[in-house]
Amino acid sequence: MEASLEGAKNQFLALVKKMQSPIPRWLDSIEVEIGEEIRKVNCDLLQGAVNSMGTGDIGPSLISADGVALTHRRIGKTTLHTKYGVISIRRLGYSLRGLDS
Repeated sequence: MEASLEGAKNQFLALVKKMQSPIPRWLDSIEVEIGEEIRKVNCDLLQGAVNSMGTGDIGPSLISADGVALTHRRIGKTTLHTKYGVISIRRLGYSLRGLDS
């Protein structure tokens, strides 16, 4: 299983176990705590889903709209700010050698 997905699963199971604790707490503090933890779980789930999609590798080259074979391949990484937190995205870009993808 993808590491981010495994992490999300473990975080969720830990949260469930914690909520089963008989320790008395105020309901609004429990609500805040659950909200924070679930955002972390959702962020890891989203990261795992993106990672599972791969880098977008479609082969050794890509033919552009104007018929040029783009054979230079390079992995690019960017971050995305989501409502759950920041995730990273890795994608394979195609270009001509010496040009940006």
